[in-house]
Amino acid sequence: YSGTSCETASTPASPTEMEKEKAEKTRDTMLNGVTDAKLKKKAKLLADAAISGKKVRKMSAKLTASDAETACSDYYTKAGLSSSLGACVAMAASRRRGRALTATTYDVSVFFSDAEVDDSTLTVATNALKAEGISVEVNDVDPIVELGTIEGVDSSTLETFKAQATAAAATMPPSPPPPPVSSPPPPPPPPPPPNLIEDDDDHASAHQGFFLLLTMTALNFIL
Repeated sequence: YSGTSCETASTPASPTEMEKEKAEKTRDTMLNGVTDAKLKKKAKLLADAAISGKKVRKMSAKLTASDAETACSDYYTKAGLSSSLGACVAMAASRRRGRALTATTYDVSVFFSDAEVDDSTLTVATNALKAEGISVEVNDVDPIVELGTIEGVDSSTLETFKAQATAAAATMPPSPPPPPVSSPPPPPPPPPPPNLIEDDDDHASAHQGFFLLLTMTALNFIL
């Protein structure tokens, strides 16, 4: 307390927050040089993965479409994925002319961070594309190296970002391990087999009962 007013001290930022904020500030500066919207989305996904220490996977496929936007849209539809996931970039590979429309084959590259898409989801998407007759390749990519291939990313800013992202990722808490797979309970033991063979004790009990019955019968006859 100070006089009649109450002063509350602010909680200092944790090392994780400080390193992350520095890296994100440099990331935003770096992204300002990327003018293409698709490439900017790709660059942000890569940069965020580098900051958080997440893996990035690249799915590559060839699709025929009227334009790049349609190529990406067809990719998501045929893969059974939401277009909000990942970042798709389509580049014209070859062009063929039909009767009325010009169709183009596009090299479609879609980047996913494992923060939003896990391995099982990628496997399902890959199998769905293959079922459509589309050949797919899935590869791990280094976010920093891939950032260096994007037009508009300044190399010196990228070097600064690389150091800051590495420091931020090092302070991130480890991801929790997946829950253990529970084993099914063991089957109940089988019921014991019926005792078809009598042992000596069973015979003894039967004989004792027979003699007792004879004795009681004799007594009743005498009395």
